[in-house]
Amino acid sequence: MSTTLKSFAVHLFTQVRIKVVGVQAESSAEAMQKADNAVNFHALFDHPHFRAATSGGMQIEAIAWAEDVTACALVDPLTDVGEVDDDHSEWLDGNANPLIDGKTPEERKAASCDKADAFFQELLGSVETLSGIAEEHGVRTLADLMYLQTAIMKDSFIDHYPDESKVLDIALALPSGEQWAKFIKVEYLASPVPEAA
Repeated sequence: MSTTLKSFAVHLFTQVRIKVVGVQAESSAEAMQKADNAVNFHALFDHPHFRAATSGGMQIEAIAWAEDVTACALVDPLTDVGEVDDDHSEWLDGNANPLIDGKTPEERKAASCDKADAFFQELLGSVETLSGIAEEHGVRTLADLMYLQTAIMKDSFIDHYPDESKVLDIALALPSGEQWAKFIKVEYLASPVPEAA
């Protein structure tokens, strides 16, 4: 039994790396913006080279890309002799903000939301009811646990006063307790200074 071959138009989506050299700027962020504004993608991709036949007789008929802000950029400062100063290279997101741990703000936000969800799932798995936390440890502890979830989501921290809440004890008792404790800053109420006689 023979098979019949069909013709297909296939869109291959990939990222394109374009290196722009000789950018004069006062900062990495400004250099990225200048380079991004200077590149004419239409002229670049309308080059006849991109219309050449590929192996197997296929033709590249069109190249298109999402006309959105640049996803990220690597900005290499150059020395006076034109060499790359690798020690001061910076990765920036599409808005020219530095990447943190190699992640864009959107990626960090998504990761923080995943962590906050994991915390809440561990918390729910450790108690019969949330109201039971308030009954056993007080309303302040329950409130602090909710504040802790928000702090994890925002990658910040909560202030914890051990005499007022058991949030740290409960967080540490969870399977990922050491991770959740990083979002808790322990504070101690200062004792009143005795008045001089």
